[in-house]
Amino acid sequence: MSPTPAARDSHAASPPRVTLPMVGLGLAIVYAPSYLPSLLRLAGGDIPAWGPAGVLLWNWLAVGLLALHVGALERLDAASLRLAKPTTKDVEWALYLGGAANLWHWGTAALLPESMTGQANAGQTTVVALGPLLALALVLTTSVTEEVLWRGYVVERLGAWIGPLAAAAAGMTIFALGHLSFFGWTWLLTNLPGAIALYALLLWRRNLWSCIICHAVLNMPIVVLTLLR
Repeated sequence: MSPTPAARDSHAASPPRVTLPMVGLGLAIVYAPSYLPSLLRLAGGDIPAWGPAGVLLWNWLAVGLLALHVGALERLDAASLRLAKPTTKDVEWALYLGGAANLWHWGTAALLPESMTGQANAGQTTVVALGPLLALALVLTTSVTEEVLWRGYVVERLGAWIGPLAAAAAGMTIFALGHLSFFGWTWLLTNLPGAIALYALLLWRRNLWSCIICHAVLNMPIVVLTLLR
């Protein structure tokens, strides 16, 4: 099924440019769930209900605040973040890339010695211990919210000023740092190709739903592990 002219125009359209202070406020909302706890701990404070389960609350709260920011302050709609109906090709490539990245992840993880994967295994064990329902909720939450926050907003808004490729590179660096702190440096070997696939998919297909689908494919094996334990 070929995309309609409107869909093709949506894929090709340049990202809207809003003022840098507005982008800065949006980015503060985007990265608050990842870095606010660390900043508060340095200041001697803390936020309740953090950790993997806390993502269910704080990521959706950030998305809600970002939606208000985009709609009320930037005066733009969800399509400005590439949230538009995906084409058949968008979905197909999301599945292909998600599946390929999963094969890479599990293949490289199986080849690495256990002495190199301790932190990654500990992070995985923490998520598996949540049980299948909470793990599924976590997978669906991160698939939607991380794409809206870390791909849709960062690449589109920052990309309007510095270019989509530079925005994707900056966003991927910050994205990787957040995951390294939880899963350890071996995340670069096992999961970085999946992160690259998500950014490449957005830059190529210009559709955030395809990234959401790909992200869900990447994370779904953790739910399977909860059923097998």
